[in-house]
Amino acid sequence: MKKSAIFLAAAAIFVLFAGTAFANVVEFKFAHSGSLEHQYHVGAEIFKELVEKKSGGEMKVNIFPQAQLGGERDLAEGVRMGTIEMSSVAASNMAGFVLELQVFGIPFLFETKEQVYHAVDGEIGKDLADIMRGKGFENLATWEVGFRNMTNNVRPVKVPADMEGLKIRVQESKIWIEFMKRLGAVATPIPFGELYTALQQKVVDGQENPVA
Repeated sequence: MKKSAIFLAAAAIFVLFAGTAFANVVEFKFAHSGSLEHQYHVGAEIFKELVEKKSGGEMKVNIFPQAQLGGERDLAEGVRMGTIEMSSVAASNMAGFVLELQVFGIPFLFETKEQVYHAVDGEIGKDLADIMRGKGFENLATWEVGFRNMTNNVRPVKVPADMEGLKIRVQESKIWIEFMKRLGAVATPIPFGELYTALQQKVVDGQENPVA
């Protein structure tokens, strides 16, 4: 099963803020596409608390959850342009800007969490961070939201043939679109912020996402 690596991308200017004294409070936006219960938001709130405490109140983090500032591709573009200081964006969605990150979209690439951490915390992660920096992104950290699972409202999926004809929401990733086609499913790219509505309105039969 594939590991979903999530990249916390921040504008390079954020790095310049660290260790600098400010006469006034500096505010910056941390936007993500998750719900208020999602790991994105839980992590963002902890990050906000730590930054504001350790900066002695000189820095303030304003969190924009639930895709308020756009889908993940929009958020990544905003970070690169400097209109958004920080965002949490899935590697598959970042691949539109940094092609090398498509490697994390390969299904069944990892078997255990330990393998994932070894990759992203080691030389591979450092090399990818350097590539991201060259494309206008500063990778502050990498986190994960769990192995991905297939869920749908039509039938249980136990063997590849069970995917035949199912309309499955996928990330905007060429690898995942092609993977679904090979399984006989109908791949339907939909931003995460629009997923719940798409499921309720039966635009798609199911999704591939971590159960959590």
